[in-house]
Amino acid sequence: MAENIALIEPHKIHPNEENPRIIFREDELLALEDSIKRQGILVPLTVFADGKNYTILDGERRWRCASKLGLSQVPAIVQPKPDKLQNIMMMFAIHKTRRDWDPLPTAQKLQQLENELERRYSSKPTEDALASAASITRGRCGDIAVSLACRKTCNPNSWRN
Repeated sequence: MAENIALIEPHKIHPNEENPRIIFREDELLALEDSIKRQGILVPLTVFADGKNYTILDGERRWRCASKLGLSQVPAIVQPKPDKLQNIMMMFAIHKTRRDWDPLPTAQKLQQLENELERRYSSKPTEDALASAASITRGRCGDIAVSLACRKTCNPNSWRN
């Protein structure tokens, strides 16, 4: 293993609460688990130190599978600990090419990013600024905002006949 890659016990690693991905599909996890059984973890996780433990920036599915398989160590690149705003921005930047995130959790995390930017800079960010901070296109930012707006205006109780 390269010098910048640490081998970390999976029980010392924890999910990142700022990760917009909160739904993990069982069939995808099973396929990844099978791959890890056959070939090991080919791409190290990316984590940051948080006291004596670590928090995931990238690789939560690999970590989940490694834990389930009972691996004693996983390869990980350890990054400096970000502040809350940097953490949210990094989660979007690391995963910006992924389209498999579920829209509602992603919209909620984008709303949290907007709130953190407003708190830090004392003004609400423009859609361009928000898209830039999230490392997504302005169009994708708008699509995600529509998902959040739909959630706020839809009342599941009104769906009853």
